[in-house]
Amino acid sequence: MAKKQEIIIGNCLEELKKLPDESVDVVVTSPPYWALRDYGSDPVVWGGDPDCEHCWEEHTEPARGGVGENANVGANRDGEANNRGHPTVTQYCTECGAWKGQLGLEPTPFEYIDHLMMIFDEVKRVLKPTGACWVNIGETYNGNKSGNTDVNKNGKAVTQSFVKRKMEGIGPKSMCLVPQRFAIAMCDHGWICRSEVIWWKPNVMPQSMHDRFTPDFEPFYFFTKEPKYYFNQLKEPIAEASRERAKYPFKSAKANAGAGVDVENMERFVPEERNMRTVWGIPTSGSPLEHCAMFPKALIERPIKACCPEGGIVLDPFAGSGTVLDYCFENNIRCIGIEINPKFKEMIEKRMRKNQSTLDEHE
Repeated sequence: MAKKQEIIIGNCLEELKKLPDESVDVVVTSPPYWALRDYGSDPVVWGGDPDCEHCWEEHTEPARGGVGENANVGANRDGEANNRGHPTVTQYCTECGAWKGQLGLEPTPFEYIDHLMMIFDEVKRVLKPTGACWVNIGETYNGNKSGNTDVNKNGKAVTQSFVKRKMEGIGPKSMCLVPQRFAIAMCDHGWICRSEVIWWKPNVMPQSMHDRFTPDFEPFYFFTKEPKYYFNQLKEPIAEASRERAKYPFKSAKANAGAGVDVENMERFVPEERNMRTVWGIPTSGSPLEHCAMFPKALIERPIKACCPEGGIVLDPFAGSGTVLDYCFENNIRCIGIEINPKFKEMIEKRMRKNQSTLDEHE
């Protein structure tokens, strides 16, 4: 009997290479956002010459993120996981140019996108021609020359920069447009970008900057390999007031009725449901689990319902706290999760039901 759940501990780029071609029906995932968090996983060698013996030279990026001492609000929470108050040390090979570090802690977003493309090229290989790939990815702001990104109403800096040096092509304090760069790179690598869903967070954490608005959404991209693919159209209800307004083609229906017009025959059929729209209002949800970047289960429910056929297989190459695995376990869907950090394995297990005999662990 096919195993329902599989947790693979390891670097997703290498572990994906071990999966068979065209073996997965849908991918739902969220990679580490660029320059926001240090997950404490072992560094990985990216690019360069695989046969090079490597001569490593350290590269240090100044502290990033945080709103000041003892901050405790969302992604600005004080602590090592959010990379505030300590530098990021990575390495470059002086011989072949390879980079050694955690995905998401690259010195520039351009290198980050290059590394994501290495991973999603493998995702494309393991995805069936009828499959779909959903990716939630967030934004980062560039720093200015003084190392501050935002100021309060008194002109005092309230946020340390994520990147304290000017990057070519990205101005100081500018959005780095990481999600858009990722989507364009995916298209350049042969993916078809079918939709950009807006994940609107009604309960977004407050932010204290005074020179821009508080972001309350993130993009959720829907990619396919082929123009034709499996898709189960989801519906959402139409508000009753909207249905009533749409029933009559003329605003002067009542006046026409007084003039002898048969209003009843003018009434149009209006369905109770419509195709699901692309702005999804889904609150973030709290959790006792020690993971600083969990997306809510409600967010990944729709992509799986829409794109995973009966008996299909779901893949999450950045399993994290195991939200996708947990949802699939609850709904009897086979799922494969890959996670580089061994400490998250126990966290994933806590989310699963007790006495689960179908859970495999691969070290």
